[in-house]
Amino acid sequence: MAWAGEAATRKLGADESMMFESIRDAAPGAAERLLSSAVSRGAHVAAMFGPGIRNVSLRGAALDRKLGSQLAECTDCVLLGLTGCGGIDEDAVAEATARMPLRSVTLDGTVDALLSGAAAVGLAACPALERLDVRGTPLAEGAADAMLERCPSALRALRVQFSDVGGSAVAGLCARASALSALHLEGSKRLGALPAAWPPRLCSLELRGCT
Repeated sequence: MAWAGEAATRKLGADESMMFESIRDAAPGAAERLLSSAVSRGAHVAAMFGPGIRNVSLRGAALDRKLGSQLAECTDCVLLGLTGCGGIDEDAVAEATARMPLRSVTLDGTVDALLSGAAAVGLAACPALERLDVRGTPLAEGAADAMLERCPSALRALRVQFSDVGGSAVAGLCARASALSALHLEGSKRLGALPAAWPPRLCSLELRGCT
């Protein structure tokens, strides 16, 4: 089964396709209301953030304290994507996201910034989070487990790539997140035994390169 793309979207149905689209909101008419901010390294961003912005995608940006403070102004942000970002200040991430009603988070290729995993764990704890996609971002030992343990019961889709996730953390998530419908794990070397019971709505399960 594929994590993203047409096949996965068809399987879950149009009403759940937002879980696999990092720049979409499933609410009717959202396309007209959605405001996006794409930030490149060195770009002037002071005027790009503020209330009303629902989707923020940072590509190749250094998320330091200054940018974190500006990002914190996006108090309506529901979808956050960090792609190829470096120099991430974990306190800045916490400050920026504390007031956001985040529903979807994508961390892609932010290796140097998230080695300790603290930022990923903090983002996973967002109470309204429905979709978490951590790819190309190996986390420190134990951080992936901590991230799964902090995920809310509302979580509907999870992908973790190139980080070691323990079987007990997966079992705990499956027992807690009854709405979970997509679970994709790749490259975990300590998954071990699979959960005795899966969430009732799980319809997309992919375990690739796991032991």
